[in-house]
Amino acid sequence: LLLNTEVLFKAKQEIMYVAGENENLSESDVIKEALRHESRNTMHIAHTPERFLGNNNNNNKKSSIDFKGQDFELIQFGAGRRICPALTLADRMMHIYHCGYSD
Repeated sequence: LLLNTEVLFKAKQEIMYVAGENENLSESDVIKEALRHESRNTMHIAHTPERFLGNNNNNNKKSSIDFKGQDFELIQFGAGRRICPALTLADRMMHIYHCGYSD
């Protein structure tokens, strides 16, 4: 949120609208989902929900982010000595998992 000030402003406006400007927030006002330390999304897909990316040809280009632990933007399989031993299997089988549920 700190990197995207427009979204931060919208979030503050929504909190003030729901809770009131002079109201103090309590622990029960916080949604439990916000207290998670990690994402429960097993695929860890990076997304920007406040923007529509559209259907353009840029979606088919290969990403420059290496998911094998070299880039710290996306390290869902870990890195270094504690890297997932099934990394190559998951990389090869992801298209089967993704296409299997499209019916």
